[in-house]
Amino acid sequence: MSNIFEDFYALYSDDVFRFAFWLSGNRADAEEIAAEAFLRLWTCKDDMRSASVKGYLLVIAKNLYISRVRKTRRVEPLSDRVLVAPTKSPSEQAELRDDAMHVFAMIQKLPLNEREAILLRAQQGLDYKEIADCLGIAVSAVKARIHRARIHILTMQIKQGD
Repeated sequence: MSNIFEDFYALYSDDVFRFAFWLSGNRADAEEIAAEAFLRLWTCKDDMRSASVKGYLLVIAKNLYISRVRKTRRVEPLSDRVLVAPTKSPSEQAELRDDAMHVFAMIQKLPLNEREAILLRAQQGLDYKEIADCLGIAVSAVKARIHRARIHILTMQIKQGD
């Protein structure tokens, strides 16, 4: 198996790295994704579900990239993200970005239990049942927390408008 693995690595490592690099746009991430893809090939106990080893490695790399994006999306600060659609004019983008940062600042002022519920709903797109499962509370409690969070945000907006 060692020689076969070395042969696969020699044949496909550049392709897997290049694919991961184009997905991630980051050399370090691409190196980690490629290394993990080959590690998973090396430790695979099941039959491959792809017609070729290269295809199998690329599917692994794609899935690793998607997992990485999902993880970073959950922890990436709002201010570091692209907040508006690129089809907007620069002035519209700036205005929308300012509005989003204003809302983000208000969300940061919410009590933690309301903040986590509204972020799971608005940012992660989870439904009430999924949020209840994540937080270990009843669906009715999730609805109440989100409702209170919305009221708090509305109250803050009204106060700032005075």
